[in-house]
Amino acid sequence: MASPRAAKKSKVGGVVSAEVYRGVGRLREAYASSAEPFSRVVVRDVFEVAALRDARREAIEGLRADFKETDLFKVFQVPQDLAQLEPSSFPSLCALRDAIYSASFRDVVQSVTGVRGLCSRADCSANIYVRG
Repeated sequence: MASPRAAKKSKVGGVVSAEVYRGVGRLREAYASSAEPFSRVVVRDVFEVAALRDARREAIEGLRADFKETDLFKVFQVPQDLAQLEPSSFPSLCALRDAIYSASFRDVVQSVTGVRGLCSRADCSANIYVRG
C-alpha cells in the first residue's frame, strides 16, 4: 500500500511544486497575452514528480476500473468518486486531490485566470483512455 514517504507527504504537503506559487505573476502575464477568444496558459511541472508517482502507484494497485464504450470513445473508468477516498488507504491520491482543491491552489488559478468563486468541493474521477 502506501510508502512511509507518501504517508508523510500527505501530512506535510510537498505535492504542488513551489515554482507554481513563485511563478504566479509570470503565469498571469502569459494568460493575459494569449490569443482571444480562448485565453490559456501552459503550466509545466505543476506537481512534484515523486508525489505523482506515488499517487499513480496507489491508483494502479488499489483502484478498479470498468470498461465503458460510447460512440465517441472507449475508456476504463474508476466507479468510485475519488472525493470519497480515505487517506488511511490512499494517502498519496488523497494528498494530490487535497492539493488540487486547496485554498492556496485555487488562489493561484483565480489569480492567473481572473476566474472567481472556485468551489472547494472535490469532484474527482479517474479514467484510462485506450488507443484506437
